[in-house]
Amino acid sequence: ADAQSGALAESERRLERLIGRGGLVGWVFNAEIRSASSELLGIGDCVNFELKIVVEVDGWAWHTDTKRFQRDRERQNDLVHAEWIVLRFTWLDLSERPHHVIESIRRAVTRAHKVDLAKSVDSGRSATRIHRPTSINSESGVVAIAVATITFERSAMQVVIAESRYFGVAS
Repeated sequence: ADAQSGALAESERRLERLIGRGGLVGWVFNAEIRSASSELLGIGDCVNFELKIVVEVDGWAWHTDTKRFQRDRERQNDLVHAEWIVLRFTWLDLSERPHHVIESIRRAVTRAHKVDLAKSVDSGRSATRIHRPTSINSESGVVAIAVATITFERSAMQVVIAESRYFGVAS
């Protein structure tokens, strides 16, 4: 699975396992991220292209050089300006706070979905969205499936959200 996914470093393989156990889908490792004009913005450790989220794992060995450290900060700024959500974690996060890592990624997924819906509203299109399962609570055995049925009308800039529900399904 490691060679197929693209996860190279041990930290990336650990992140890959966490994401898998967390039930998160749509992630690619060590993937090129390009701007709308095809300019290379960087290689992301863990990328969800659909949601424009990149997860970076920072280690001391890679970031001891000031030029690399500076280049990473510039790259992060370029990604943010291109409307990407960037999350950064350390080995300590992966090894000692894995629930924090997964919950942070889930919050970013939720935020990305909200941004996507807001863009639909701004464009004046009506939308019905059914999202993939985005979280699994392994302690309770409940899969949280986010289902949002969104309809809206534009009249004097008024947006009406008809319904938004979250419910659990036993695994």
